[in-house]
Amino acid sequence: HSWEKKAMHSMYAGLGGFAAMLVCGLLSATSSKVPVAIGVHLALVLILVFIIVFSVQAVKSFGNPEKFDRLILFIVMGAGSALALAKAISMKPKSKKGSD
Repeated sequence: HSWEKKAMHSMYAGLGGFAAMLVCGLLSATSSKVPVAIGVHLALVLILVFIIVFSVQAVKSFGNPEKFDRLILFIVMGAGSALALAKAISMKPKSKKGSD
């Protein structure tokens, strides 16, 4: 292939993130409580890790005109991940304790 090393790195990172979230989704789709809990909590941690990675990369790209396109990408991906984390947290089932 004739892809640049940095393009291959981005592809591998994207596929790795996809695989991790796919495993979390598959665990969450089971009918047993334990795999669901593992999948959901692991996904929440991974989303937080994605937010941190995108933020660090955005800071590294800031101020460099050659990396402006990546800066925009990291900002969008970080904001999207933050929105996904907020939505996931808002979907948490309410505790049944004390509601009776």
